Amino acid sequence: MSEQKLDIVDRAEKVIKGLKTDKEGNIGLNTNQLRKVLSAVVSVKNKVELELLRNNNKKGVISPDLALEIKFLKTNILYQIGRDESKEGYFKDFVDKSNIVLAIEFIANDYMKFQAFCKYMEALVAFHKYYSAIKK
Repeated sequence: MSEQKLDIVDRAEKVIKGLKTDKEGNIGLNTNQLRKVLSAVVSVKNKVELELLRNNNKKGVISPDLALEIKFLKTNILYQIGRDESKEGYFKDFVDKSNIVLAIEFIANDYMKFQAFCKYMEALVAFHKYYSAIKK
């Protein structure tokens, strides 16, 4: 496994371990909100990979249309913050600690950066599932 992938995994685990907890000590972040964001990311990822295959794009440059879709993921995330029904702001806490909005801005039209972002999101969801299942 490359060092970058290990960094992504370690960073994701640290973020999830550092999230706000409820009165019982459980992670307060709602799984449904996290899944909605991951679903949007996967949808764009599928489009990007299809485009790269169709165009035999070996340079890893994402078209302006799909780069805009990637950037548009920010709106999905900000919408989820607005929908967060908890007064404690669990989803905002997750977004702030994970820096996913900043990560989206960093991608631009670079496929490798987008791929790393997708792996990071997958790791966040996986660690959330794991640490949410552990009873304290």
